[in-house]
Order: sequence, then structure tokens, then C-alpha cells
Amino acid sequence: MSYYLDAEKITLEEIKKRMQETDLIPSHASLLEGLNENFEALQRSGIATLADLRKETKTTKRISSLADKTNIELQYLILLRRETGGYFPKPIPIGSFDWLPKEECKRLEEMGLKDSVLLYERLDTKEKRAAFRSEMKFDMQFLDLLFSLVELSRIQWVSPKVARMLIAAGFKNSKEVANADPEMLYNSISQVNKEKSFYKMKIGLRDIKRLIKAADYVSKE
Repeated sequence: MSYYLDAEKITLEEIKKRMQETDLIPSHASLLEGLNENFEALQRSGIATLADLRKETKTTKRISSLADKTNIELQYLILLRRETGGYFPKPIPIGSFDWLPKEECKRLEEMGLKDSVLLYERLDTKEKRAAFRSEMKFDMQFLDLLFSLVELSRIQWVSPKVARMLIAAGFKNSKEVANADPEMLYNSISQVNKEKSFYKMKIGLRDIKRLIKAADYVSKE
């Protein structure tokens, strides 16, 4: 399993379905206006997958050319790029998990395992973690916790603090989040956040439903 979604395997139709089924954040809600017509125009231009879309909207020159070719408004394409770009969270530096033992994190950095992507690739199975523990003399409990943090960070919108909060609430991976009842997850997170003050901003039930939907996509990869 890869840290990121396989953009080559995700069709344009699947992207459209995801946007229709997701409660888009307010600033992206306008993407639903003319959605069918715009996606049909993208398909006619030769875009078949998420990988194609990312390639054709990667630069200012490319996205402007695509707007001209498809007659889709440039601002719509820019917003679409932002929305689909959110499916690929930026790698999180290991130092961002600043509550973990600093010496252990420093050792990992010195080995070149500096961010969530590299850590995920090295620790993504129990067998890999066991071998790594034996070879490098790390504590297994630390490695399991670190992998849970990294795995949860694959979910759109999950920051290091949110990953920590999810674990404190009893959710150790994206599959558990994807299968959670929204109200139960909301109540669990609200309780641990009240007790430990992980997050200053209020997280609403609507946010939790978005989180569960995003987790569902990465947990199937």
C-alpha cells in the first residue's frame, strides 16, 4: 500500500463522484456548479484519470491552455486543482510530532527517515517494524505509535495534532476512522480534546463527517 492515492487508477468519473458525495468546504462548493458539463469537457480534451488532471493543471501555462481548449473558466480549473491537490497531503516532518521522544526522532532523521512518507514506506507492515526494531534497537511500542500517527496523516485535513487526538480517542488507523459512526467519533474526539486540549479550534460534527469520508478513500488503497 502506498502513502498516496494512485492517481493513475482514479478515473475522472470517480473524481466527480467523490466531489458529489463529499460535503465540500464552503470555499470549494462552487465546483458543483456546472460539474457534469465541465467534466465532460475535460474528458473530451483527453483527460481520463486524476494523474492526467494533475499533469494538465500543474503549471500556470498548462492550466491556461486547458481553459482555452475546454472553454472551462480558468478560476474553476484553479479551484479544481486545489480540491484534488488536497487528496495528496504534504509530507509531515518527523519533528512536527514534537511530543514524541526527541532522541528517537533524531535517530530516525539521521537515518534519512525525515518525514511521514519515508516513515510510512519503511514501517507499513508489522513485519517491517519488527525487523527495524531488531536491527536498529527501537522500542516496538514507539514504532507502532509512530506508524499510527503517520498512517492517519494520509487522511486529508489530518495534521499531527489531529492524528494525536484520534489515537487518544482510540482510532489507530484510517480504516478505523472510515468505519466510525460520525456521532460516536465526534463525541470521542470532543471528550479527549476537552480533557487534554489538543486542539484550540472547535471541531464540528460536519467536520467529522468530512474526515470519515476522506478516510474512506485512503483506507481502500
